[in-house]
Amino acid sequence: MVELAFVFAYLPVSGPVRFEPDGMRLQWRTGSAEASYVGDFVAWSDIRDADPSTTPPELRLQDGRTVFLAAEQSEELAERLWAAGVTLAHRPDVWGHLLEPFLDRDYDEVKERIEDDLRYWGFTEAEVDLFRERVRWRMLLFTRFGGEWTTYGQADLVLAWFLLRVPPMFVSAGDYRRFRRLNDEIADRPTRGGTR
Repeated sequence: MVELAFVFAYLPVSGPVRFEPDGMRLQWRTGSAEASYVGDFVAWSDIRDADPSTTPPELRLQDGRTVFLAAEQSEELAERLWAAGVTLAHRPDVWGHLLEPFLDRDYDEVKERIEDDLRYWGFTEAEVDLFRERVRWRMLLFTRFGGEWTTYGQADLVLAWFLLRVPPMFVSAGDYRRFRRLNDEIADRPTRGGTR
């Protein structure tokens, strides 16, 4: 694969995947930033665990990177992962919890449960405030112009972060990989402690 200096940060969800004996072939739009982050092939042995029941379905690779896949293939994905011996796990929705206040509804109704979960997963109040402050204006604009949302997740954050910049969606491959790596590390933190 040719390394591009600048890439486009489209929605970080692969198009339909092609299942092969040793893994899965991912499909990305031309110049996709996500292709520069995860490549176009994931071997079964490179997958630490997977959650095909989330929207979008997620693979967590051995090195901590998260790969987002199309929801339309979730049933077949679950079957193929099981047949390949990949651990199926329901991971804590860290970014869903961190981004909850930016949804167009009353956060006070769910605040206590959300904040308790984040503390249980090892996040301090200061960290939560810092993460939310860093993404605040982009997520508020994303909510305002994005229509009705019932939940946000990590894939939504990635799209909002790069969509709401100048120029939109155009980023260096290195900056994209650093952003994704940081957000993957945050999403993966509860696996070092307990889950609820």
